[in-house]
Amino acid sequence: MLQNLLGLSLIWVYIFEGIGMFGISMTLCGCFVATPFLFDVAVCGTAFGYCNLAGRCMMILAPIISELPQPLPLAIFGGMTFTCLVCSFCIQTPDDGGKGEGSKA
Repeated sequence: MLQNLLGLSLIWVYIFEGIGMFGISMTLCGCFVATPFLFDVAVCGTAFGYCNLAGRCMMILAPIISELPQPLPLAIFGGMTFTCLVCSFCIQTPDDGGKGEGSKA
């Protein structure tokens, strides 16, 4: 279906899918590394728990959303991505000069 819509050969679909999966896994690794530096250790587990819950809920809803009329799934996931981008700019970094909590400076 995607091949007919975009006029792409199937190999390009696989390449873009692989790039997307690599980007998702690297973003998750970056979140695991950066979260202790951005949040207090006491709330770090809670932050991961909320993100895990939201991710699993979207994973459950993804097949339902993908069956909606064609421009709507793209608008939903694109809107959520944009919302997350805007929210990420609202995170305030700690005032320790980027050293993190465990440093003895």
